[in-house]
Parts: sequence; structure tokens; C-alpha cells
Amino acid sequence: MAELASPITRLLKNSKFVWSRECEVALEKIKQNITSPPILIYPDFSKPFRATTDASNEALGAVLSQLRDDRDHPIAFASRTLGATEHSSLGSGISYQSTILTSRISRARPI
Repeated sequence: MAELASPITRLLKNSKFVWSRECEVALEKIKQNITSPPILIYPDFSKPFRATTDASNEALGAVLSQLRDDRDHPIAFASRTLGATEHSSLGSGISYQSTILTSRISRARPI
């Protein structure tokens, strides 16, 4: 989601705020993603949790989920874009940063 939202989040940086067609397309895709399946479920604390992470040179992402009815159902999503200095300095630590992101979304949920 962070990578998808990057045209919009770039507007928050030290630059002139110009809402472009790229921003509009990103916003429409975000709205579609958050209103379409998979829809979030409530956690069942009697079942194990699954944490899935992903990382690119642009963003980090994480999903906290549980297996129910032989399907993986999301409980929480998190994502963030990488700052300019993080692009070059993280290297192999990028997977570690995704794990940190996962721990933040599960902070209120005992695993």
C-alpha cells in the first residue's frame, strides 16, 4: 500500500503541493483496495497468528493474519515508504525492517 500511495505521500515532502493525475489514480486504487476483499477479521486469540512481510527498494509492508476455514484471513496491514537515506543504507537489513513493522501492528495483539 505504501508503494501504491507514494505519489500522494511525496506531496508531504518539502516540495510544492500539486495534485496530479498520478495522485488521482493512486487514490482511486487505494479506495478500491480498502473496500474490496480481503476484508479484515477480528483476531481469535485461541489460534496462532501469522506474520508476512515484504520489502522493496521503495517500501516495506506487513500483514498479520490467521488461518480459518483453510484460508489465510488478514487481521491488520501496515506499510511505509522508505526515506531517501534508507534506500542506500538498509541493504540486507530491509527484511529486518519489515519484521519491525510487523511487530508494530501486532503490539496490541498478543501473539
